[in-house]
Amino acid sequence: LGSDIDWSLAHGRGRPSRAYSQEQWRGKDDNVKANLKQYNLDNEYIDMLVSDASRSVWRNTELFDAIVTDPPYGVREGPRKVGYRKGSPYIEQNIENKPPGNEKDEDSNDSTDLDSDMEQIHYPSMCSYNMSDIFSDLVRFAAQTLVLGGHLVYWLPSIKEEFHQSTLPNHPCLSVIACSEQPLSISVSRYLITMQKNLPWTPDT
Repeated sequence: LGSDIDWSLAHGRGRPSRAYSQEQWRGKDDNVKANLKQYNLDNEYIDMLVSDASRSVWRNTELFDAIVTDPPYGVREGPRKVGYRKGSPYIEQNIENKPPGNEKDEDSNDSTDLDSDMEQIHYPSMCSYNMSDIFSDLVRFAAQTLVLGGHLVYWLPSIKEEFHQSTLPNHPCLSVIACSEQPLSISVSRYLITMQKNLPWTPDT
């Protein structure tokens, strides 16, 4: 079971994002289900959902044995979430015309929910998703939805000289059990991080 905010990416449609690809369009086997079939795991495939990782569609309960992900970090796929860029005339006008009591909370992030009238005529737009927010949201989501003993596995890019395990995203319920380096260039690597859930999640953690 998987999810992505981009429908074409989730279902393997559209133009390929690989820099070295010579194909104009993704092949019929360029999708998650085909990848699982290569490992004889296609019988485990359920479906792909189009959803926003910053606005979880899952219940805050233990659901998954493992979460495996390659978060976007702006090289081939730009990090995005549902929201709007401040300064959009159409959005700003609707916010200004909202009745009293619907003001945006000053402590909330830079995205704004759309009212019911706008939802009927407006497809959710995208705004940038800060890298630090991506990984903090990821470990929090894993702490909430992994079963005890479950694993979170993800790629993390970093400049080699600046990388240290003490700077990895962390959560009281999770501990790092493995960290494997894949060099990308002389100065940059990406690291495969494996974390295990050791404590049950509570609203206070």
